[in-house]
Formats: sequence, structure tokens, C-alpha cells
Amino acid sequence: MPNPTTFSDNQRFNLFKNDLGDQTSQNISFEKHFTEKNGDWTEIKEALVKDDAFDEGIIAKLSFTNDVANLTNDNAELTKYFQNNVKTNSTRDIAIHFTAEVANNPEINTILGDKNGAHAIAALEQKLFITEPSASLSRILTEDIKTFPLRDIAEQVSNILMDHPEFDIRTTSVNHLIAQAGFQDQFKDVGKDWKRKTCCAGISGF
Repeated sequence: MPNPTTFSDNQRFNLFKNDLGDQTSQNISFEKHFTEKNGDWTEIKEALVKDDAFDEGIIAKLSFTNDVANLTNDNAELTKYFQNNVKTNSTRDIAIHFTAEVANNPEINTILGDKNGAHAIAALEQKLFITEPSASLSRILTEDIKTFPLRDIAEQVSNILMDHPEFDIRTTSVNHLIAQAGFQDQFKDVGKDWKRKTCCAGISGF
């Protein structure tokens, strides 16, 4: 739980301030809500919705910052990178663009350092797989599509996943999603080899 009184030493609060900028009235109001709600983001957000000083746009930015801070364990530089990156306006965006914007990005390596960089990137990808499973799976299929037999099928599955951000492979099978989307007839003859290949890629829901 963030410490609501020592703001100068509070990483999460300072990350929120990046979104607020020089808007004095918003900073004062936000600090008040942050203190009163003891740093609890769910309660803070409810208060912001009722506060005329905050519109939907700034609340969305603050929500994103909270989500990213959770992903990065309040890593200030990494969170600022995502805050300022026009391609990442949600955790789903980060999952979709993970390879280009994170794994293969020299700026990320500079932020994380050579010693812990690979481990931190792997941990971030694992968290994204939990929080944004459909986007993560779609990215895997899209990036590795050349290695899959029946590439057109892999592409279709990727598109279905992109159209269903609510999909969670931990609770629902890919087969169920395909049927729900009305594509079961197109997939009924998919062979065991292709299903085995998808399982190797982490798509074990067939």
C-alpha cells in the first residue's frame, strides 16, 4: 500500500504527477484524494470521476499509469517510457507491441541495465500474459506465423483473439472461443500436428 503522507518518497504518487504536469488545481485535488483514500487506486478513481477538475482523458491516463506501475513494480523510468510512448496507451498495447517496443528496444535495455534487463523483460512478459492473454497470444501467433503449418489458420486465430480482448486462456479454451466466434466449421479439420505446434507456442487451449 502506498504511504499517503511522505509524497516526496512515494514512487507511485510521483508517477501520477507525471500525468498531471503543471496543472496546480489538479495536483492539489489529486493529492487530497490520494491522502484521503490512503493510496487505494480503486477508491481514488471513484473520487476523481466525481471531481470536476478531472475529465475522462486525464483519468484514463492516470489509470494507465497505475496499471503500468503495477506491471513494472513502480520502476519509474520504465513507467515513464510507456507513459511517453505514443504506441502504448494501455497494457493491451504493450502486450501487442511487446517485441518491438520492449524486448528488442535498445532504450529499454538502457533503462533496465545489462545485468537485470533480460530477467526484468521476461518477468514483464509473464505478467502481460496474465493481464492481457488474448493480445499476448495473438502476438505470438503473428510473430511466429512462418513457423506454423496452416498459416492461414494461425492468422485467423490471431485475428479472433484480437477481436476478443476479454478472452482468458486460463478459464476458456481456444476451441470454445472459436465456436463462440462462429468459426468452428472452418477449424474442424485442423490436424493434430498443427494443434501440437500451437501448444508448443504456449497456446494450450485446443
